[in-house]
Amino acid sequence: MMRQIFYPSKYCFARATEDADNAFLCKEKHDLMGPYRMKDEFVNWLKVQYHMDFDGLSFRIALSSFFRIYGKDNTDERRPLRGIPGQDMEKSIALLVALFDRNKDIQV
Repeated sequence: MMRQIFYPSKYCFARATEDADNAFLCKEKHDLMGPYRMKDEFVNWLKVQYHMDFDGLSFRIALSSFFRIYGKDNTDERRPLRGIPGQDMEKSIALLVALFDRNKDIQV
């Protein structure tokens, strides 16, 4: 049996600072081509595209927990598993378990 290889498509979106609740689909040169998506609809679409629609885990927390951004006080190299500054390790580990979709393996 041949294994099917998935090649992701490239998408371009734009948001305006004065209208941050809408994301517009763009052509390759960033020309708006519409239609726009409301923020919630756009985030739900991203969850599907990234295969990150897990129970008990918001898309925003899943992504933002592991971005290391200077000045955001989340660059503690001694605690690399701690996703959110000030979060205890129990919650950080629970986040990783949910991120890898392993909650069903440990639920009672």
